[in-house]
Amino acid sequence: MNKIFRSLVLTATGLLLGIHTLHAATYYVGGPSDPFSTIQAGLDVARAGDTVSIRGALSGTGRVYDETPVFRSSGTSGFPITIQNYPGEKVIIRHSGTIILNKDFITISGTPRGTDYGLVLHHNSTIGNGMNLTGDNVIIEGTEHYKHETLQNGPGHGIMIQEAINVEIRNNSIHNFGRQTNDGWDHCITTDRSNPSFGIQNLKILNNWLYNCSGDGIQIFRICSGRYGTSDCTTAIDPALVVSRDVLIQGNTFYSTLGDWSENAIDIKQGNGITIRGNHMYGFKHPSGAGASQTMSVQKDPTNFLFESNIIHDCDSGPDWHTEYGLSMSNVIVRNNLIYDIGTSNPPYTSWGLKFDMEESGETFTGAQVYNNTIVNTKLPIMLRSTAGSSGNIVLRNNIIHRGTRTETIGSGWTITVSNNGWFNASRVSSLIGSGDVTGTDPGFVDETIKDFHLASNSVCIDRGVDVGLPYNGVAPDLGTFEFGTAQPAVCGNNVGESGEACDGTDLGGQTCQSRGFDFGTITCNSDCLGFNTTQCQNDTTPPVISNVQATNIGSSQATITWTTNESADSQVEYGLSASYGNSTTLNPTLVTSHSQTLSGLSAETLYHFRVKSKDARGNLATSGDFTFTTPTPPDTTPPSVAITSPVNGATVSSPFTVVGTASDNVGLARVEVQVDGGSPQTASGTTNWSLSLNLANGSPSILARAVDTSNNTSTHTISVTVSNSTSPPSGFPVNHQGTPPEEATVILQVSKPANATGATLTMRVYDPDFPDEGNLYINGNGPVALFGSLGTTGNDGLILTLNYATTAWWWLDGANSLRFVHLRTQGYRVDSASVTFSTPGPDTTPPSVTITSPADGSSVGVNTNVTVAGSDNRLVTRVELWSNGALSDTQVFNPGVPAFNFNFKWQAQSYGRNVLEARAYDNSGNIGYSPLITVRVLRSKKPGLVLLRISSPQAPEGIVTNQDEAQPRVLMVSPRSGNNQELLFSDEVREARVLSVSGKVLAEVARSGSAP
Repeated sequence: MNKIFRSLVLTATGLLLGIHTLHAATYYVGGPSDPFSTIQAGLDVARAGDTVSIRGALSGTGRVYDETPVFRSSGTSGFPITIQNYPGEKVIIRHSGTIILNKDFITISGTPRGTDYGLVLHHNSTIGNGMNLTGDNVIIEGTEHYKHETLQNGPGHGIMIQEAINVEIRNNSIHNFGRQTNDGWDHCITTDRSNPSFGIQNLKILNNWLYNCSGDGIQIFRICSGRYGTSDCTTAIDPALVVSRDVLIQGNTFYSTLGDWSENAIDIKQGNGITIRGNHMYGFKHPSGAGASQTMSVQKDPTNFLFESNIIHDCDSGPDWHTEYGLSMSNVIVRNNLIYDIGTSNPPYTSWGLKFDMEESGETFTGAQVYNNTIVNTKLPIMLRSTAGSSGNIVLRNNIIHRGTRTETIGSGWTITVSNNGWFNASRVSSLIGSGDVTGTDPGFVDETIKDFHLASNSVCIDRGVDVGLPYNGVAPDLGTFEFGTAQPAVCGNNVGESGEACDGTDLGGQTCQSRGFDFGTITCNSDCLGFNTTQCQNDTTPPVISNVQATNIGSSQATITWTTNESADSQVEYGLSASYGNSTTLNPTLVTSHSQTLSGLSAETLYHFRVKSKDARGNLATSGDFTFTTPTPPDTTPPSVAITSPVNGATVSSPFTVVGTASDNVGLARVEVQVDGGSPQTASGTTNWSLSLNLANGSPSILARAVDTSNNTSTHTISVTVSNSTSPPSGFPVNHQGTPPEEATVILQVSKPANATGATLTMRVYDPDFPDEGNLYINGNGPVALFGSLGTTGNDGLILTLNYATTAWWWLDGANSLRFVHLRTQGYRVDSASVTFSTPGPDTTPPSVTITSPADGSSVGVNTNVTVAGSDNRLVTRVELWSNGALSDTQVFNPGVPAFNFNFKWQAQSYGRNVLEARAYDNSGNIGYSPLITVRVLRSKKPGLVLLRISSPQAPEGIVTNQDEAQPRVLMVSPRSGNNQELLFSDEVREARVLSVSGKVLAEVARSGSAP
């Protein structure tokens, strides 16, 4: 055995050894030939950058896996571990336990919303959460999560997020979690309240469908109820850490059909930097009146809260913000929202459009701004409530209130700034009457009956607002959610706090973080644009995130590399024959998020490595991992050449004559065909030097030679000749064969001719002592066939001779044939025999049938391959040939001939890559049959790493090597109970090995360094 082996001695009980690649890999689960039958088996081996792809069903309800997956390893930045359904197939993970996602850089990915979900997580238990998420940098996208309706009688949230950072939940459907009671309080998505050490940071919940959970669609929970450090919240915690920060809830759809069993679309109990934007909420109602069902409830002490561009309708009540437990809120902005058709239950605590409430003495609510909202068909459009000892300030401008029964302000704690609102068919308390208000009966919507609340061109609400920092068109902002026409940017430095502008106490004018030399951030200030608040500017030090790297449009000499980045960046590709690369494309400095580079000048049938690089505007460089592609064989489009060398064009010939020529091709010739006057092609003998014998009648035929290469490219050469045959025998007198013939007479006694043969056997009685000096045979008037030589016969006794003649096939007829023999002598021509007739069977012109049945056309094979050929003939097959790339490779002779055959050629390829195979069969009539051409790809042998088990004992101290296996790297079981010493031997190709217990625990992991053992 010519291999060098390294050994690893194993002494632990019941060990498993596995081999794992160091590069990112895709592990397939559930296919008939896949290495893993369970999802857990795939997750057990997955490492950073790997993907676990689960096979499902192409149609129907999907393929079910009854297991609760456990994540064993974390990914890394740029190289997450991804679990996904196989593209186009539906997978259902029916888990009876809670999925614990406690690893970092994990992506769970399925089919995006808009089609049937490709990855479904079905919680098959009455209790427990569907998923507990504690890992950082986690993405859950395009999946469906639900609890079966027959199990909705126990507690459990859909996804619970616990002290995690950088979590993104997008394009999912999460529904039907919780108990079917009006106090279920089990949420589709919630943050954990049990761990006081750390809050949620940078959480994004985007474009999901969240519905029919017995609690809230989304809840952001608080560690405890009261002020931190007080009797209500005694845990020694840092408020700056436990609060949820930078939460974005955007583009989601919330709804409920559960009635009394549901709570809110969104429930926020704390947070700093909460943005709720562009969501759609409806259907949150309690028909029995058992408790309030707010669309959104914001409680306790959130700060820096933005609620904008949301649509809310058909609910018991709209959103409310209320302090409690002595806590306070600050910097709450509510703008550009549409709220309509809110229930008409009895006030004061239900059926509001917007509510702001301070429930206990000592609470404060500062910096509330309510701008450009549209509230339609709501009994209590705006409600302000305060308790004695509480204080707050709120600004209400540019809102439209239409068809509202009344507004309320309860208590005296609110300082209200109000102006430029539109009141239509709505009553209002005096504290909400402001300058610039517009009143009437019709706000001028496009069409309220179809819920189109944009402003018509004649609306009284156009240009009736006041500048609050939002973009507008015209001389002043419009009232309501939707600005009529295009919008103008905010003006900075006009002493008015406008959305998106940057200013501080010194009135910065047009200055921004960028104008101060930073990459991003905000310069914020108080609402009057005069009092300084905070400045947060910083430079970008984070490199772009590269994703979706692909090689496309791969040809024999070029390929296109594409990828995306999460921010604008430049483009470059490094490539080469190994992971050391050595070549790179020209850097494209244009900053884009969708990248494309073309590699040219590549070699055909070659494996290439590549990686992509992108650098953002600040110079942060991101480099992808290693990827590969293989260039294909270039198509052969070059036609062969062919020439007829004899006869020359315009020559005069007599039949039979031979057409001779040459042909060549850059890859290989398949055959040369000859056609006469456009008739059926006849295959010539040979290819590079070829010939074909023709027997033609008198005339001026056109002769075409066609060369066909192994790619079916063709070329032709055509000549014209004149055929002049002597078809009339010389005249003479017939011999009277009755009685004694005269001297020098010849009588044809018998004629025999096998079917399809061109030769004939004639038996003649000769009366000539020197017969024949010369003689000619004519067949059906065609000829002559010459006979030369002297037989030296003496006397007139007559010598019976049997002579074999080579004749021309088409001279013979099927049935009666006429033969004449002309005896020539020095005295002149003389007819020595009369015409003789006989019958012969018709010619066999049917070629054998032949086909290559294995390997299949387009398949890949090794250098030594069995080629199976089968066929048959109407008579007998005498020979079969195998041709490779236009050259004869092997021959099988059948003696005697056979009517049918099926056997294997042992073919050895002479070149790697593309090879063209053809089989030819010959019958006993000389007909030739050709198989269809097939193309196979001959691969170079790549032997995998070899793993052997060596067992030694006192009886065999040198060890016995067993279990040779040159298949894929595999798992070997080593048991210490055998009483023998055991070693595993690895060939040099093996780069990494792991030792695991039967329970899956990794006991040892070794990677080869260079040439070390």
